Amino acid sequence: MPGVRITLSPGLHAAEGDFSYEINSSVRLTDLLEQWSSRDAPGAADKIMDRENGCIAAAVLILLNGRSVKSEDPETVLISPGDSIKIMPILLGG
Repeated sequence: MPGVRITLSPGLHAAEGDFSYEINSSVRLTDLLEQWSSRDAPGAADKIMDRENGCIAAAVLILLNGRSVKSEDPETVLISPGDSIKIMPILLGG
């Protein structure tokens, strides 16, 4: 069955690492994160999403097939079988 590869970088959640999540057709990013989080990384979606403002959390970067979707509405970002998602904290400092 086709799947999506999700990589969760250290620093966001205890369940860091690579995960494979099976999907048969395109799904919204928000739906995929909710389903994946409830199965493999409880609470991760709460750290990744800013639910109050309907966007990706300020301190989080999401790459879809190597392209940032940070500034996009996560409700409109479609994830398809074979896609790769990398979720990482944005490191700030000086």
